[in-house]
Amino acid sequence: MIVTVELDRERLDLVDEFKRAMRVAPEVTQCYMVTGTADFVLVVSVEDVEAFDVFVKTKLYTNKNVRKFNSMIALDRVKFEPRISI
Repeated sequence: MIVTVELDRERLDLVDEFKRAMRVAPEVTQCYMVTGTADFVLVVSVEDVEAFDVFVKTKLYTNKNVRKFNSMIALDRVKFEPRISI
């Protein structure tokens, strides 16, 4: 599951608070602060839709600084090339 998140306020302390919350959320396997209309892109790994619903209710709806979020389901991984620098 891919989730874009837009924060309500972009104060440094609130951005840092959101980062901390995502770092400790076991469902979040990747979190990127990005440019554009969204402030963050999350990769969320859950077992099913019910587990995603719990994640949304406990991690996003309860965060007073989250203005809105959009979720997307990846239908096909077209390319995935993690690289390791030597």
